[in-house]
Amino acid sequence: MQSKHFLQFNDFCREEYEYLFERTRWIKQEFKQYRQYWPLSDRTLAMIFDKNSTRTRLSFEAGMHQLGGAAIYLSTRDTQLGRGSR
Repeated sequence: MQSKHFLQFNDFCREEYEYLFERTRWIKQEFKQYRQYWPLSDRTLAMIFDKNSTRTRLSFEAGMHQLGGAAIYLSTRDTQLGRGSR
């Protein structure tokens, strides 16, 4: 399947959704049977949230870890994004 961006529901057709849900079932089955499946082993996710969101941050961190990737959380205090314009 060719890579596509998902921005709204209509971006995928029925067949693409069917493939997506079948793939997620397979990944979940592999995880439950303790089989290593790390398609993101060479990937890092950087997360910057405008507002604190512990549940969302931990969900993404856990998902990245389970798929072999790494996740980095940056707060606006740790970056220059929190600076006001002068």
